[in-house]
Amino acid sequence: MTAALDPLVLLQECGGPSVGRLVGVFSFLAIATSFTGFVLAAVGFLPDAFKPLAALPLATRYAIVVLPPILLSTASPGIFFAALDIAGTYGVMTLYGSEYGSGGGSGHGEEALATTMAAGAGVAGGGGGDGDGEPEI
Repeated sequence: MTAALDPLVLLQECGGPSVGRLVGVFSFLAIATSFTGFVLAAVGFLPDAFKPLAALPLATRYAIVVLPPILLSTASPGIFFAALDIAGTYGVMTLYGSEYGSGGGSGHGEEALATTMAAGAGVAGGGGGDGDGEPEI
């Protein structure tokens, strides 16, 4: 998308400096609240999923949850966009997969839909293990 068509750029340019600051604050708060929810949920989930971690101090559990995303995003700044691309592809195939199955496409849709469904089953099913449904530690 070019800068001329980007709605955020247009809003910031047409609304003046105060609108630009409001857009920046809104963007920051959207990311901050999402990250806060993720951290709180993951810190609460760790002792339930992995019993040995229940004995660790709370600060250590926070470090286990917060440090990997920070290190990963620092090492590879574009990784978020790659993950969004993958997540978007799965969503599009889920939403529009029925069109491909009805013969309305080029014939490649059935293959792509089958691949996407297999990947989704691997994610939903845990992607391995000994088949008992429990995560391997």
